[in-house]
Amino acid sequence: MVPEPTPSSSPSYPDILGAITGGARYNAGVVQVATATRPRIVRAGRPFEVVLLIQNASDADIDVTATLHLPELDAKKQKGRFAHPVTRLVVGLSPAEVGYVTFPVGCAADTAIADGYKVGVGVEVKGEGKPKRIRPAEGGTASLEGVPNTQLEALNALKKLSFSAVRRGLIGAAVEVSFGVMGAQPGDAPPLAEKPSWVHLWGIDSHASIGDLFNRYQEPLVRYVIARFSREKLYSALYAATRERMTGAGVEMAPVELHFISKLLVAILEKSNPPEKVIDYLGGEHFNIIRWVKPGGSRPGEADLPHWCQGMLRLMASDRKAVENPAQTLATTLYNDLLMDAIPHALMMVTNVTGEDLGGEHDRVEYARELIKLMAQPTALHKLNLTDVYLPLVMGGIIYYDRAILKEEKIIESLQEMTLQLRSREDELLTAENELVFKLMRKVLDSSMQKYGYRA
Repeated sequence: MVPEPTPSSSPSYPDILGAITGGARYNAGVVQVATATRPRIVRAGRPFEVVLLIQNASDADIDVTATLHLPELDAKKQKGRFAHPVTRLVVGLSPAEVGYVTFPVGCAADTAIADGYKVGVGVEVKGEGKPKRIRPAEGGTASLEGVPNTQLEALNALKKLSFSAVRRGLIGAAVEVSFGVMGAQPGDAPPLAEKPSWVHLWGIDSHASIGDLFNRYQEPLVRYVIARFSREKLYSALYAATRERMTGAGVEMAPVELHFISKLLVAILEKSNPPEKVIDYLGGEHFNIIRWVKPGGSRPGEADLPHWCQGMLRLMASDRKAVENPAQTLATTLYNDLLMDAIPHALMMVTNVTGEDLGGEHDRVEYARELIKLMAQPTALHKLNLTDVYLPLVMGGIIYYDRAILKEEKIIESLQEMTLQLRSREDELLTAENELVFKLMRKVLDSSMQKYGYRA
């Protein structure tokens, strides 16, 4: 199968493989590959992985069969010291797609210590018709452009590996890489994975604009995501995710505090399909997604869609399983995206309720980025405080007290419980530095409680 020359009018796709390996690649027809072990120095008695990075350089759907070849003998001529439950995996790649295969491998505890072991992965490429090359054999422009945020962690981990593109043997396409074995370590070894896996990193849809993705996936977005939003399921998943995030950042929150944050997040999602002819005095019209799918509607741009929706579209383009459980996807992979929608909106609502100037739109967005970063990566010098979460997430949830009402929820009881919790927090935490936050909390609570004839 010989690919046709690249047409001069072909779009330019980033060389994701080259950005990961530093340029190393082996061209097996229209597929570019490189191999590594994770880790490079393997500890005897412990499992490790053989990684095959694959980049489709053509405009066609192709099947790649990856076959693992491990050393038959160790340095002491002992057989069977390297075990692999499954040695073969067939992967279907879409045009220009990039991803990687991981083969789990076991290393016996009595494997001879040595450097210079070699493992190879055979690569067989099959496709229909005559695929056209859309990436040059030498790789093109090394770039991570368009890689979804959800894949950046996996991609950055790959960049730390030592990839090889050395051909193995004279017949067939195969690449091999060297690895070493060090002495065994006391303790139980983690279990060996049962089978190899495929991880998608990049596809043509990753290169597409949000408007293009919305045009392509708006029907499944509405049918399998928005139409399947269940308030109770969303609340349960987001409550658990919020509790986990806060605990991980070193902030222990009371159930009622987590309750109001979760209500805020659920309310933001429910705004994607609001009741018709109902004016929402709390704003947030930009969260309305359904308006873009109506007949004759214009195509939304990136700034027109909520962050969680943009993330969902990217996920749908790379992993159709993302829509199988929308609540879980939003509570895990897309949780930060949802916070990027909720935090600026909550800050704006707090300003409207209290009259306190909390900055303009740019300030609110920057604050959201910093708060999300602090929640994910607290440091010794910059730790997340409860008051950081109160303003604006808990306050936003209190303002939304009468939205996303749960089946068993008694609104006034939730507000009263939050009032008692706030008093307890003031006794415990109030200082001159955070006095404004507690002042705003009292205003927000008082505004909501007054509607029931109470005062906070």
